[in-house]
Amino acid sequence: MWKTLLLRLSNYCGNKCVNCSLNFGDDVVNNSGDLKLIMKCLESLSNVRFNEAVLLCPTTTNQASEVVDVLKSTADKVYFFVPEVKIANLSKDLISKFDEVPIVVNDLSNLTNLEKRVNAMVSFGVENLAIYASLSPAGINEALLKRLINLSRKYELKVRVGEPPYSCDQNLTPFKNTLLEKGYDVGLPYGFLYGYKASVAYVEGHKITFLNHPKASECFKIYVDHSGKVGKCPYDNLTKNLIPSSNNELKEILRKPCPLTIASGMKVKPLVSLNLKVNDVVIPEETIQLLDLVDRLGSLRKACKELKISPSTCVERIRKLEKRIKTKLIHSTRGGVSRGKTTLTSEGLKLVELYKDFKERQLGSRDQSIE
Repeated sequence: MWKTLLLRLSNYCGNKCVNCSLNFGDDVVNNSGDLKLIMKCLESLSNVRFNEAVLLCPTTTNQASEVVDVLKSTADKVYFFVPEVKIANLSKDLISKFDEVPIVVNDLSNLTNLEKRVNAMVSFGVENLAIYASLSPAGINEALLKRLINLSRKYELKVRVGEPPYSCDQNLTPFKNTLLEKGYDVGLPYGFLYGYKASVAYVEGHKITFLNHPKASECFKIYVDHSGKVGKCPYDNLTKNLIPSSNNELKEILRKPCPLTIASGMKVKPLVSLNLKVNDVVIPEETIQLLDLVDRLGSLRKACKELKISPSTCVERIRKLEKRIKTKLIHSTRGGVSRGKTTLTSEGLKLVELYKDFKERQLGSRDQSIE
């Protein structure tokens, strides 16, 4: 169970991001958040260990300084979303307290100012920035995406592509399919990031992380808003203050049905886990996804890091499977030019390609909702 804690300290923002549901206005002047109550809410969650905590934009520097230590005490990783125009207001000391600071970029047509801001931060020794390309419903211009990738490559930044962070219900599958049609290498979902389901694509040889909403059965979140109200996520209808007083209450929130599913008028889609059977041995979907990631990254260690699984666990999982099916799936090179590289054997590649073929057919059949 991947658990995500979401926190938003203001419901006003002056950045006018496309499709963002926040109220327009000065997020400092209009901020009505009760920080003491919010801190009390966060402290009440200390019994739960979250895989990640996400401080959503907009947030003032003072607010971020107040909550970061509490978030770090309850989560393995802490992320801080910052609009492009606000990144220059942050100090290196504050940024360094977070595991990653995604810069939310809404207008990709003006990358000059973005580069100036990024250059200033990198020059001061900041190393944990990422670019979060916030997509409109129309998608993103491919030429501009390549410019963004060039910028990211220049400053060694990670690129994330998703909806305006927790502000609308937007499906990025059509844009992902467009990249596939153009011949780009798009991978399978491999894990979670910021509470979204993450998959990898390579454009111009640069890795991009695509973020989409997880399946309802995989969604375990707790959200604290600017007024101290607690719910499942920002899409939830928060009606009252609730400071969870027991583990049972926390579990109820984590396992609460997805608000997007409820609000959609009961759209039903089949959510099928696809396993393969080889020599009478069932291979779990997670293991095939691991093999796919190894193939893309050329490294078992990097694949394990992406999946947040220890390398020893990954090696043991693959070795046991190879023994059961009596087939070698990976090959590691220890010396020479390809030192340290891990590749799939022909049988391993065949498994991954077979899985992808079945998965594409499955996804195609799921596009027809029952309303």
